[in-house]
Amino acid sequence: MATMLAMNNHEVGIYDADFDKNFIGRSGNYEYTFSNHQLIVDALKSDNHYVWKEIEEMIKGFNPHVVGITTMTNKYPMAGKIAHIVKTLNQDIRVVIGGHHASIFGERLLRDDNNIDFAVIGEGEMTFLELVNRMCESRGNFSNIRGLVYRAGKEIISTPQRELLRDLDALPIADRGLMINEGYISDNNIMTSRGCPFHCSYCGAQVLWKRKVRRRSVSDVMKEVEYLVRLSSSPNISFWDDSFTADRRYLAELMKELKRIDGLRFSCITRLDLVDGESLSWLRGAGCASILFGIESGSDGILRSMNKRMTTDSMKRKVDLVNKSGITWLGFFMMGYPGETKENILETLRFMKELNPPYAEINVFNPLPGTTVWDDLEKQGVVKGDTDFTKYSQSSLENYFISDITDHEFKELALFMAREFDKHNGAHYGSE
Repeated sequence: MATMLAMNNHEVGIYDADFDKNFIGRSGNYEYTFSNHQLIVDALKSDNHYVWKEIEEMIKGFNPHVVGITTMTNKYPMAGKIAHIVKTLNQDIRVVIGGHHASIFGERLLRDDNNIDFAVIGEGEMTFLELVNRMCESRGNFSNIRGLVYRAGKEIISTPQRELLRDLDALPIADRGLMINEGYISDNNIMTSRGCPFHCSYCGAQVLWKRKVRRRSVSDVMKEVEYLVRLSSSPNISFWDDSFTADRRYLAELMKELKRIDGLRFSCITRLDLVDGESLSWLRGAGCASILFGIESGSDGILRSMNKRMTTDSMKRKVDLVNKSGITWLGFFMMGYPGETKENILETLRFMKELNPPYAEINVFNPLPGTTVWDDLEKQGVVKGDTDFTKYSQSSLENYFISDITDHEFKELALFMAREFDKHNGAHYGSE
């Protein structure tokens, strides 16, 4: 989005409010993050926290006419805080919010928060460009910009939905030079596609991308890979597609091209049922150093509830193939999914230890608006649009959606799981 604005003669800067150069190369353990979610809640209540002061100084220094904020549901309270900071500095700055949360609750966000002027719904590139261009006109009319929610006096207006982009190659390669963080280091992230053909009940990918997968051409992806390698002098790339290996023909073509880059090392995200001996060989030969897999649960019943379309036995067979390929891997696991019991959670722990991933990540389930599981919980009256989203974090122990244990027992079990995952990862990597 920023690159498209810059190409249309707007002065643009990207500020990554999550980035902190002091934490490069460091990672906390799960027991600490699970035990200290309250620090986030407390920081949200304080206008003097150093994070807000840093953001305030950054906004002052750039002196923008428009501030765009993208947010997932668990970061929405932070986005609202930033909008408040912007308007406190200058009421004339337009605040535009986009991303997953805005795409679900756009109208509500404008009704509930006078600091937000516009919400971009769905894919934002064309909508945001049209919006900023229109703001530059003396009498900007926003009514014919698709995919937008805006305030006209006391009225909240929603325009018709914008169709998904058909040709992703029409988008420019993102100009990383637009980053304005001091000492910013990028992870060289790339997406070769948008969308996922699967429909896991907890996943919010379909909110923005739907289930139709659109792919960039291999030649366009290679331009970005080569650009990043030149720019950063690093041969490390991270592919962040939802299911990187879903299209075998595309994968084979891309891996063949990636082999041309000397010393390239990359990571990707995919499903275990989307790899086999041949595809793993292609990946390894092209420089794949690690793969991130969503395992989620060690209970076949919970996996069915998640619509995961895999079993623990099928996962074990695939993990054996990954281990034999020589590619290291990370496993994502979750706890607290609706319908889980204490025994199901302990099954997940046992399954993690049986699979023995080089690194295992444990998260507390939090339902994302627009997902199947959110809709089910909403019908039960468990969640709603005005829920306190400060509790919606993968480290918050306030996410409590299982019924066979008490709140206290759930928190104790979560801390036990955190310690066990920390112990497992420490055995592989050593403690810091």
